[in-house]
Amino acid sequence: PSIFVFHIHRRTATRKIRKHIAFPLELNVAKHLVGNNYSWVSASKEIPINDRTSIAPIEYTLCSVVEHLGTAEGGHYLTYRKIGEVNNERWVRVSDDNWKFVGWDVVSRAEAYLLFYEKVDFKNSV
Repeated sequence: PSIFVFHIHRRTATRKIRKHIAFPLELNVAKHLVGNNYSWVSASKEIPINDRTSIAPIEYTLCSVVEHLGTAEGGHYLTYRKIGEVNNERWVRVSDDNWKFVGWDVVSRAEAYLLFYEKVDFKNSV
C-alpha cells in the first residue's frame, strides 16, 4: 500500500498505558513478509523464504504521528507532521489551531497512538 497506518492500543478497561514505544523514522517491510510468493512485491521471480537477502526493499518513511495527552477517560490529541522536501524536511506539531516547528528528538519521544508511514517512491525521490 502507499500508506501504512499503525494503531497502538494504549488502553485497558480502566486505564491508559503510558509506556513509550520506540518507532523508526524509516521502515523496510520486505524483510517481514512471509511466504514463498513475492511476485506482488517486485518484478523479479519468486524468491524462496530462506533467501530473503535478495528481496528488493519495500521502504516507507514516517510522515505523521498522533499522540494522545490525558487519561483513559479524556484528553487531547496532538499531531506531528513531516513537511518539506526530501533533503529539507521539518516536523511541525499541531494542536487545534496552534502549531510550532519541532525536531525529530521531540517527535521520537511521543507516546504514539497512530503512526503513518508513506511508501518511498525511488523514481521520484532522486
